[in-house]
Amino acid sequence: MRLKHVIADVNREEEGQYVILFLLVAVALIIMVGLVVDGGRAYAAYRQAQIAADAAAQAAAHQVNQDAFFAANIVALRMPEAMMVAQEYADRNSRVPLEVLDVYVNPDGATVTVEARAYVETYFLRLAGIRRVRPRVVGHAVAAWGLNREGE
Repeated sequence: MRLKHVIADVNREEEGQYVILFLLVAVALIIMVGLVVDGGRAYAAYRQAQIAADAAAQAAAHQVNQDAFFAANIVALRMPEAMMVAQEYADRNSRVPLEVLDVYVNPDGATVTVEARAYVETYFLRLAGIRRVRPRVVGHAVAAWGLNREGE
């Protein structure tokens, strides 16, 4: 008879453990769902921003200084126009806010690089204090003007 009382006392002491375990599992599940949702949105925004950065680099690569090209056969960009056109193309080709940080010509003189940053608002990560993620993208294009090969 005494054994039944001991088992009943043990069961009474363990009644609240299921509630605590359920709450811990529920919180972990919400965190995982949040990471999947916000991570997926951030990755989709990164891919879209990468496409827009490549388009911006291609547009900036066409802003060649014609005077330098005709005078010395040098492909150099008109930087204010290149920066303006890059931002315009980035805005036009991106579904997320995209800020062009820099447009520059690499030391080889033929490659244009556009650095940009996208801004993606979060849903679940706000609970952890992360209001937005800002993936950085880099687009490249070859600066060229006129004919590239004989016969074009």
